[in-house]
Order: sequence, then structure tokens, then C-alpha cells
Amino acid sequence: MSTPDPKPAKRIKDPRAVHDVVVKYARCQLCGRRGSVYRIGSKVYVMHVSGHHLVKKSQRGDDVPENILVVCGHGTDGCHGALERNDLHTQMLARAAMTEAQEEYVVRKKGWVYLERTYPRWQERPSPANISPRLPEWVKIDRSGWPPV
Repeated sequence: MSTPDPKPAKRIKDPRAVHDVVVKYARCQLCGRRGSVYRIGSKVYVMHVSGHHLVKKSQRGDDVPENILVVCGHGTDGCHGALERNDLHTQMLARAAMTEAQEEYVVRKKGWVYLERTYPRWQERPSPANISPRLPEWVKIDRSGWPPV
């Protein structure tokens, strides 16, 4: 009787798949910034946008279309840089931009907890008018001397 192999499966490495997704969209899925697509001979080059791995490569994220979100910048600037810096607003935008297939992939690889912590659902931020303390109704303010608005 043999024992099961304790090593996890190797991640799928296919840089061509990432490139194909970036070329297909050529536009940031978060802010809409358009990338530049250049064709030189049979090669296609894309500038100003890149593929962000929803499950990072270091965490065994595969190079498959379900794991790629096309964003502007290259890891330190643009939306890609904001995602790498764990900017909450950008993470919520990424979650809103995800397809069902991408959400299913993240859950299958890392679980619901990872999905909810890394890419939380969009929540409306309260406006200052909603969070400022309101005066009770019995408090009357004399505005007769105020200039008209």
C-alpha cells in the first residue's frame, strides 16, 4: 500500500495565457485606462496595462484566464500598484470587476475567507453628512442673520 504524495500540485505556468488575456482586454478593468497595443511583425506588445494574479504566484496561483485581472500599471504604479499595496478601495473595485469564474477560481484555490479578506465586497463609504452628529429636533438654530445660500 503506497502513501499519498504530500506535495501539492505544481502551479500552471503559462505566460502566454496571461499575455492573451491582457491583449484581449487592453484596458484596465478597474479605472478604464486604455493600454497601447503594438504589432511588430508577428509579435504583439501591450503597454500601460498588465495582468494581476488574483491568487498570487507565490501562493500557487496559476497562469490561467480565471486568475488574471487586467489593470493599468506594472506592480508599483497605477491600479496594479494599488492592489499590491492592499489599498482597500482598489480591492473593492477588483471584487466588483471579477466574473463568476474568477470568484470560483479564487474560492477553489484559497477558500471564501481569502476571497473576502483580500477582495472585500463593495461597501458604500458613509458621506460626512451621514456620519456627522445630528442635533435633536428640539434644538432650534436661529439662522435669521445668516446670508442666503
